Amino acid sequence: MKPKRVYTPPAGYDERALIAAAQVRTKAGKPTPFALAAQTTLLRQWTPGIAKQAALHSRRRGLPFDDLLQEGSLGFLHAVNKFDLKQPWRLWTYAYRWVQVYIRNAVMASQVINMTTTQADRQLFWQAGAIEARLGLGGDDSEDHVVRVLAKRLRVEPKPRTSRRGRHRRSKEQIVRDFLVKRAAVQYPVSLDAPRPDLDGDDKTLLPLLVDGRPRVDALLEIRERFDRLWCAVDRLRARLGALETRILLRLLSENKKRETLRDIGEVFGVSSERIRQIEVELVQKLRAEYRRCEGEVL
Repeated sequence: MKPKRVYTPPAGYDERALIAAAQVRTKAGKPTPFALAAQTTLLRQWTPGIAKQAALHSRRRGLPFDDLLQEGSLGFLHAVNKFDLKQPWRLWTYAYRWVQVYIRNAVMASQVINMTTTQADRQLFWQAGAIEARLGLGGDDSEDHVVRVLAKRLRVEPKPRTSRRGRHRRSKEQIVRDFLVKRAAVQYPVSLDAPRPDLDGDDKTLLPLLVDGRPRVDALLEIRERFDRLWCAVDRLRARLGALETRILLRLLSENKKRETLRDIGEVFGVSSERIRQIEVELVQKLRAEYRRCEGEVL
């Protein structure tokens, strides 16, 4: 086994002084020009370590190396800003994990479908890829062989699941098999425009099967018609109302959560809250009657 390569800074390189300079911010919270220069120096020094992690994931996942190198660099700069100079460890010891986090997040975001919805799925995603790369699984290996090897080496704890048949526990092989099916669906997406001979009809593609989530035009026109009828009724009713009834009507139409209460209106006009409630009920009945009369008059 090859010894792990350790990247050492050149002679005269004061890492902690550069970190302190890179963390300097202006009053607005932005890095100063001297801080940007210090960040650039640190980034150039540790680029080989970042490139190694980017190349590793690029080879395993088939993603562009430059994109992963850029994400790893962002993780390194994040670690520089969060590094505590009071701690005794070196910068790369702390930044290594942040570089991995940013690269892995980029790998997850590059998926066509988000298959890693749970923590267990995320662990399987990374563990399975590492074991397959180390043992050279795939190619001519059968699916059953891959499932048995992964189930034996993966750290998966089967959890009980509840279904209509009761509470049961899936085996490791079943968990790995389900995961491989989901991963295959992500790695080999199906084009919606691709012709499907198994479909009937003139248009033998999957595109017409998609549901349009946007509201239909006829539904929008119906909402607009109801809105116009409501304001037609309000305009007709206001022409016959006094000051008190107008104030109560405005309260009914208000969408403000802190609108006037019945007691507030009663104190202004010297009327009890119960009388204000009665007037409000009468106004609702009148408004409904005017709403029905406006039917057919609004285009």
